Amino acid sequence: MNVWAGSNGFQFRTVGFSVAYESLAARAAVNAKLGTNKSWWALARKMTEYARSWEPDTIYQYVRGGTMGTVVNQNLIQTKGPNEWKAAIQWANEHAELCKQITGIDTNVLHTIYGKLGDVTMLTGMANAAAVDEYRAKLMASAEFMPKFLEGA
Repeated sequence: MNVWAGSNGFQFRTVGFSVAYESLAARAAVNAKLGTNKSWWALARKMTEYARSWEPDTIYQYVRGGTMGTVVNQNLIQTKGPNEWKAAIQWANEHAELCKQITGIDTNVLHTIYGKLGDVTMLTGMANAAAVDEYRAKLMASAEFMPKFLEGA
């Protein structure tokens, strides 16, 4: 399980948890074990002492990529309507390809299959915050980056 301290677009004090599974069946098998584990439920209840609000669970499916580093640059796109997600995924893949050409670093593209449907997410993993700064500086120095980014806005 990964624990993320949110920043860069998340509400201040956001903490997120994520787990990568090979398949929905693998996720179901783990959830069945957790659902019967008293220690897990005790920890979940303990977390409610610290939580002000909860977001619904979301399951993302990778469209491109599947690996990340320790520090992640994230772009989350909420589509305008239920029929826009295919166009959003196409744009996200084009955007990811351009970012890779500019920086040499590939970007993961995901979309929701459970939860708040219509979200398309781009995650780019790096080793540390300095690498994120370097990545973003390369993007900002490129004349091609912002026009492509704004196509998705």
